[in-house]
Amino acid sequence: MNMLYDDERLRVALVAPGEVRLTGDIDFSNSAHLAAGLAAATAEHGELAVDVAGVTFVDLSGLRALLQPYALPETRWYGSRSPVDAAEPAHAAAPVGSGVPQGSPPELRNIPPRMRRLIEIIGWRLPARANGGGPAAR
Repeated sequence: MNMLYDDERLRVALVAPGEVRLTGDIDFSNSAHLAAGLAAATAEHGELAVDVAGVTFVDLSGLRALLQPYALPETRWYGSRSPVDAAEPAHAAAPVGSGVPQGSPPELRNIPPRMRRLIEIIGWRLPARANGGGPAAR
């Protein structure tokens, strides 16, 4: 197991090539680190599967880091800056050649009901590869 990020609230572990496990709380204090860890793992391993069963809390900045890891940080809305106020749309991707990996969001596995409900409340759709139960078939 390779730790991509670890603080007193969140652990981001690469448990196998292309497989990441999250444990703890994702919020404004660590969501940028989560996005950076996912981008680094994607650059090294390609598409990722992220097990979120161990996530005990997630706020909007955490969801954006999970579902929009390739967005430019300044367009990902952390804290008091809403997507409406951002200079670019919240889904804007980093330019090709900028060193930021491009691609689809990670496959989310074992999505807790409270996280799924939050995603529904804000009107987002999960990627087709996301699942709420056991591991998705590859």
